[in-house]
Amino acid sequence: MPIKFKPVLRTNPLKKDEPNKYYPGAISTGKIELKELAKRISRKSTTVSDIDTHAVLMALTQEIAASVQAGETVHLGDLGYFHITLSGEGVADAKNLTSAHIKEARLRFVPGKEIDASLKTATFEKE
Repeated sequence: MPIKFKPVLRTNPLKKDEPNKYYPGAISTGKIELKELAKRISRKSTTVSDIDTHAVLMALTQEIAASVQAGETVHLGDLGYFHITLSGEGVADAKNLTSAHIKEARLRFVPGKEIDASLKTATFEKE
């Protein structure tokens, strides 16, 4: 099934003085909740119920949250990994940099090889 996209008018962040241009923007065809994901996984397995799968995914969610809060990078095998990135104010001298200069912490997901490869073979359709 192709990934749908639409034209989105944007400025070029590298050349803000140029006229706006249309760029492709991905359109979500819906969302899948954790419970439904658990059901789909359990349908492909003959030994694990959707309730057990959901419980494991909930525990995974809690462990990822605790791990990234502790500053760990969370590797999930072929799925990929999560790590934290920071944005903030710069200072001229490294010894003057404090946590007060941090404006935001973000969680970044880097997909594993299989997921990344699936995007490279995806097809697209303009809506």
